[in-house]
Amino acid sequence: MLGNPQDVAFLGSLKVLYVEDALESRTLTSTFLRRRVRTLLTAADGSEGLDAFKAEPAQIVITDIQMPKMDGLAMAQEIRRLDPRVLMVVTTAFEQTEYLAQAITIGIDHYVMKPITIERLDFALLTCAHRLRIAATAQAPAATFGAEDRERLGQLTVREREILQWIGRGLPAREVGQGLGISPKTVHAHLAHLKIKLGMHKSSALAAFAVRAGLV
Repeated sequence: MLGNPQDVAFLGSLKVLYVEDALESRTLTSTFLRRRVRTLLTAADGSEGLDAFKAEPAQIVITDIQMPKMDGLAMAQEIRRLDPRVLMVVTTAFEQTEYLAQAITIGIDHYVMKPITIERLDFALLTCAHRLRIAATAQAPAATFGAEDRERLGQLTVREREILQWIGRGLPAREVGQGLGISPKTVHAHLAHLKIKLGMHKSSALAAFAVRAGLV
């Protein structure tokens, strides 16, 4: 099973909206999702999905792109207006790359290439769950960002702040390195420096700090 136990458990406490017009795909994927999340809402098109979200808001939305009545990206944009905190996962085929620019503008959080596999979907869900869990931890009453935290943040280099920001998104060192054009080994070296400078022992603590600092 992918993900650490905390993220798996947190995913099991979340509500997810899954929007897919193909009945067979919706049925098969829904069977898996119901085993992973607390509540699963389903819809057959973007219009139906938007109505479902308005009636019962979810923390994660998974949607296809091309659907009747309202496509997935139009729906995602409307949901973003209702609640910017929602995490969006788009399922897309290789021939749908023309939608990428629009998806980036909307702020889609994760992409799952079709045909959907359990491994790809599970990775996307647990990445979202990790981000939501870290954000929830950072928003706890005791998790204030005080003068000492601001002083420590000010001691970081530009590169260290960049890496801290990526870690705050719940991404592993390999993906951080790919995003910044550096090796995972270099990322780990920067992480070691960050832990020393910020007085932290775990990457999860760094991620929480990044969220509290407003870097994510």
